[in-house]
Amino acid sequence: MSSPCPFCLIATSYPPSTPPYIPAPPTAPLSPTTHILLSTPHALAFLDIMPESPGHLLLIPRSHYKTLHTLAPSLSAAVTAWLPLLARAATKVVGVSDFNVGLNSGVSAGQVVGHVHWHLVPRAGREEKERMEGAERRGVRGDLSDEEGERIAGLIREELGREVERLEGGERRILAVL
Repeated sequence: MSSPCPFCLIATSYPPSTPPYIPAPPTAPLSPTTHILLSTPHALAFLDIMPESPGHLLLIPRSHYKTLHTLAPSLSAAVTAWLPLLARAATKVVGVSDFNVGLNSGVSAGQVVGHVHWHLVPRAGREEKERMEGAERRGVRGDLSDEEGERIAGLIREELGREVERLEGGERRILAVL
């Protein structure tokens, strides 16, 4: 018997919230701790537990889809509409301007968790990288401590709220239905 999808466990443990960047308390404790950034009826974003850099986050559809080509276009649009806002919030919080967005679809492409997900990884320039390689940075991929995760997640959620407030009325209404 295969083990349950860890991202589905997260999705069922954190119901959609209003506003979506203020997470509802988990319905069941999870280990490791999940640092939720966004929780809508269709999308969920949280910090990666083994980040490549501070602010490395994952964006997933709440429903289980193994790979990108199994995802309906309308659901993909509802999920990825949050990428620009998450990118602005995460990069501002960690003090960088550059980032990667990536998706590994299928085992041969490097997908580790069988639930489609986008990685958003803030990237530092030379000077920023030297600054970040202090206490926060522990190698290429390190475990995220609960304290650091909650600190960064709280800051990203606050900034995400500001990003939503900056949107024009029509754009904000579109996000409200996603």
